[in-house]
Amino acid sequence: MLDTLDYIESYFAGRCTDAERQQFEERCVRDEAFAQEVALYIQSRQVLKEELLAAKKAVWAPAGPKRQKPGLVRTLYIASAAAAVVVLFCLYLVTRSATPGQLAGDYVRTHYDQLSQTLDGTRDSLAQGITAYNHRAFDQALDLFTALAHDHAGNTDARLYSGLAYLRLKNYDQALHEFDTLANMSSLYSNPGPFLKAVTLLERNAAGDRETARVLLQDVVRRNLDGSREAAVWLKKI
Repeated sequence: MLDTLDYIESYFAGRCTDAERQQFEERCVRDEAFAQEVALYIQSRQVLKEELLAAKKAVWAPAGPKRQKPGLVRTLYIASAAAAVVVLFCLYLVTRSATPGQLAGDYVRTHYDQLSQTLDGTRDSLAQGITAYNHRAFDQALDLFTALAHDHAGNTDARLYSGLAYLRLKNYDQALHEFDTLANMSSLYSNPGPFLKAVTLLERNAAGDRETARVLLQDVVRRNLDGSREAAVWLKKI
């Protein structure tokens, strides 16, 4: 425990090397137990600061009625404030340390690592494709999705899943084609196509991709489309 506290203290005192600082920040994001220890450290510092300030005021303040010691409400307030600082700190680390390509890759892994299975996989080709996708058999899933999209041009799920399978296979050109087709399907009430086009461009990161992705993300935010919350954050990072 002492070693951990020394490690945390070194970070906040600015005694870490660049490599050590990066390792610390990544650990805060990925290691929940360590993040809690950082939270405790920040909270303890905040409480100590408050107590020292109160003691200093007591020494220099003119004589008068005795002040009550901080009660439970004040303690809870300090703890809540410290917890808020930790949350903001961790969010800052996540967004600061990630490149646009990493943001895009993390989004796909978080939101599309597994597809929802709602049909009987023994009889329905879409469900069979979902099963293959969820088992990371992306080539097999793609064959099923693209065949279904070809035979049923209006099947938006087949088009979406085809794009995702291409994206997981790093076939960015075909993924863009599928998401562009999806984006142009005006019948959809909620359309993830434009945002996923931006995701694909950021992950591919070829010449001009970032600029094109920025335009798409601005449009997603302006029209409040799927992914608008993420788009608003990403626009500050790319």
